[in-house]
Amino acid sequence: MQHLETNRSSAEDHLECPLDGQIQTVINDHTIYTTTDLRGIIKKVSPAFCKRSGYGSEELVGRSHSLLRSPDTHDGIYDELWQTIEDDKTWSGEIKNIAKNGQPYWIRCMINPLFCESGKKVGYIAVRDNITREKEIEAHALTDEVTQIYNRRKINKDIAVALERHQRYDAPCSLVLLDIDRFKSFNDRYGHLIGDEILIQISAFINTNTRSSDIFARWGGDEFALLLPDVSTLKAAKMCEKLRESVAEKACSTLQECFNISEHISCSFGVTSIQKGDNMDSLLGRTDRALYLAKENGRNRVEII
Repeated sequence: MQHLETNRSSAEDHLECPLDGQIQTVINDHTIYTTTDLRGIIKKVSPAFCKRSGYGSEELVGRSHSLLRSPDTHDGIYDELWQTIEDDKTWSGEIKNIAKNGQPYWIRCMINPLFCESGKKVGYIAVRDNITREKEIEAHALTDEVTQIYNRRKINKDIAVALERHQRYDAPCSLVLLDIDRFKSFNDRYGHLIGDEILIQISAFINTNTRSSDIFARWGGDEFALLLPDVSTLKAAKMCEKLRESVAEKACSTLQECFNISEHISCSFGVTSIQKGDNMDSLLGRTDRALYLAKENGRNRVEII
């Protein structure tokens, strides 16, 4: 019996080394991870990372992750990321990347600092989950059916994130509510089909004239919301003034020609910024009051609170 147990033990010991190698191979093939130095320069990539990104390891090692950065991602996310990991804390969040073939993909990422035996920090490891399919499903649920821009549910989530970022990092952010002046009269005179086309054209025009990091959504009816990360109140007002002028001139002319509309089309804008102690209700209430002032003071204008 003792002889059999000794043989069994020897066999198990013999299997440890190849098993470890097999386990590491599985991890490399299925776990999307990289290690970097303290500057964020990539030192090691897993085959799974290469497969997802489309880049070979020789194209990635020695480069920073900015190679994959999507222009849609605003600087504030990366500022927060670096602030967290430089404080030797774990950062987690969702990031949009661009693969080598130009196609976007989404990852859920967790970054941890790495320490040597003496306790000195030597770099970072980032482990990722591919959540592209989840994001595609979510995008469908967060899109307005008529205008095909974001809906109220989507921008409410982003406003909540902006409030949290402001509370933690004092990150500036402005919120805008806008609507189409006298929109009911267009519906009454030309019908709801033309009314929907006006909504589609106006929202598409504004959406293409905002930054990639901005969140533009249909708030309800003919009312829209625009979230401007890292933008102060005065800068937001200037941005809205340009939008207001463009809608009143370019968009209005296009709509008049396409749908034979004689009335002038314009928008009113209410602008505010997140302030200390704000919650969802206080922020939205202040923005709504600013829009009300724009309507009361003659429409086709920008008001700040």
